[in-house]
Amino acid sequence: MDVYHMGKPLELAEMVFGATGIGEAKVLTFELFMRVLDVTVKGNKEEKLKFAFDVYDLRNMDQINRSEIMFVLEAMFKLTSKKMTFGDQSDILTRTTAAFDAMDKIKYYAVNFDDFKTAIEQEPWIAEALNINY
Repeated sequence: MDVYHMGKPLELAEMVFGATGIGEAKVLTFELFMRVLDVTVKGNKEEKLKFAFDVYDLRNMDQINRSEIMFVLEAMFKLTSKKMTFGDQSDILTRTTAAFDAMDKIKYYAVNFDDFKTAIEQEPWIAEALNINY
């Protein structure tokens, strides 16, 4: 069974577990795994949004930029899609641009968690564009 089609599961796994503060050791303990499951399955809206934000915050700077969003969306897309066509790549760029522009109202070119959360609460389509389920 070809579950991952053309993506590398490790790429996205590093982003997801990197959001937990796994650090340089890159050791996934059972406790950490359970904490991630707990947030993604039973967490409240704020916890899930914070976790999603942390997944996108690849540089661990407490802010996200357009390229980080694009990188994570591409990794998700590669894992779940059978093939990537020019139109699909264009869709990722369109989603990223629209979502980021809606969040970055002051044109700082980076968004902190409060701006991220406020934008998603005011514009629910952003969560859909960024593949955030809460």
